[in-house]
Amino acid sequence: MDGKILVIDDSKLNSRYLIGTLSDYGFESLHAFNGLEALEILEEHHKVIKAITLDRNMPIMDGFECARRIKAVEEFKDIPIIFISSLSEREDVIEGLKIGVYDYLGKPVDSDLFYLKIRNAVDFYDQKIQLKKLNERIQERNARLEKIVEARTEKLQSITNSILNILENASSYNDSDTGNHIQRVAAYSEFLAEKYGLSTKKIRDIKNYSPLHDIGKLGIPNHILKKEGPLTKEEFETMKEHVSIGEALLKNSDLPETALNIIKYHHERWNGNGYLCGLKGEEIPIEARIVTIIDVFDALTSSRPYKKAFSIEKSLDIMNNEMIGHFDPKLLEVFMDNLDEIIKMKEQLSDS
Repeated sequence: MDGKILVIDDSKLNSRYLIGTLSDYGFESLHAFNGLEALEILEEHHKVIKAITLDRNMPIMDGFECARRIKAVEEFKDIPIIFISSLSEREDVIEGLKIGVYDYLGKPVDSDLFYLKIRNAVDFYDQKIQLKKLNERIQERNARLEKIVEARTEKLQSITNSILNILENASSYNDSDTGNHIQRVAAYSEFLAEKYGLSTKKIRDIKNYSPLHDIGKLGIPNHILKKEGPLTKEEFETMKEHVSIGEALLKNSDLPETALNIIKYHHERWNGNGYLCGLKGEEIPIEARIVTIIDVFDALTSSRPYKKAFSIEKSLDIMNNEMIGHFDPKLLEVFMDNLDEIIKMKEQLSDS
């Protein structure tokens, strides 16, 4: 047999009998006279020990304490222990099983029964070791697969980001917006999502897809987009169509729901007076509510063909007093609480 049995017994007579019986059945043995000696042997030889026989009554350290010590060590704990004792009280058996003893054998020891219990214990240990190795291989394989999937996901995200950049640039060429509006919306939206406490994935998606909020303006005529002055009622109705145009452009793109929600609902209002669906309150997806605040703030503080940029103070006054009911109150509060950071970001992005 590839492996050895550790016999722990303070009786020389019993030890010789057990070791001799094991030898008759082809098992090699190591012997310890007490628990402390057994622990020392295990420390040095545990890799080749496949089962342990343990006497219940021993000096220095009894069988129960020895078993507890063995089970407490990571390298030893899986080795099956067979209690051998002249005591057969129910309480002793229960106590041994609680500790994790594999089996129990009373004295005098029957050689055939002893062999069968040892054989079963060794088979059990071999199977447990094989299962552990299999699990380790599975975990290693899964780790490799995860790295492959992660690498492919990163590559796909890189391709997606490149496409999004093209779409964003195309939108900016045909939009009346100036400066770095798209980059600012992405940065502010990411920041507000973080401060609001959204998940890492949701924050990442909001950052990646908020720049697409006005992608539908690709389908709006230039004379409306770049008109210097207020839009007529008819022109405004045409401008509102950029939401449905954006949705139509990307609805079959396999982009996440966050992207489509931003495009479709960023002109909805908390009080239900927005367009196109007339959603109100928490019916509006959180990502759209975030972009709504950010888009309005950046529009107010930026120059447009029909107006000059308002000051920060004027813009906040409009948002807080003239646009009551437009925004999610909790989000607006978070936005206001972190306004200093947003202003710093605006200065950095406007100068870049």
